Amino acid sequence: MVIRILLQLARELKLEVVAEGVERRDQAAFLANAGCRFVQGYHIARPMPAEELCGWLDAAPAANPSLAP
Repeated sequence: MVIRILLQLARELKLEVVAEGVERRDQAAFLANAGCRFVQGYHIARPMPAEELCGWLDAAPAANPSLAP
């Protein structure tokens, strides 16, 4: 409930929110259903060197369709 209220407040203030520490699919689904557009955490990807990022971004939608634009 607290998350939903914070997301609503952010919308009313025209702020973007990034939910950090998302580690599981159910957490990502809850946040998406609550209106959170941006998440960060191990569910999306483990930390990686900058030089690996472009390759990961190219492969990410195929590996995880929920990441497609």
